[in-house]
Amino acid sequence: MQVSRTLLSLLVFTPTILTHVSSLIRIYLLIFISFLYIYIDMVADIIGAMWFIYRFIAKTLYGEDEDEDDPPKNNCVEEPKLLGLHPNTSEKVSLF
Repeated sequence: MQVSRTLLSLLVFTPTILTHVSSLIRIYLLIFISFLYIYIDMVADIIGAMWFIYRFIAKTLYGEDEDEDDPPKNNCVEEPKLLGLHPNTSEKVSLF
């Protein structure tokens, strides 16, 4: 008789227990994701700081940035190509 009451009570309260367990799992998952986000943010800050330290040491040792992102500038300027004359005003029409 005692065993059947225990089984019956488990069957009756199982959905309630599962609801509480799933709520706890959601809470723990949210806490875990929050800590993971904070950890990733800290690691990104450390990597950024290390990059700036590396750049400072490289500039100090070698004097210049070897890693220029700017493409070489072309200083020669080509003359515009003459297409012809405007029929009404006789002005030169050029292609730049």
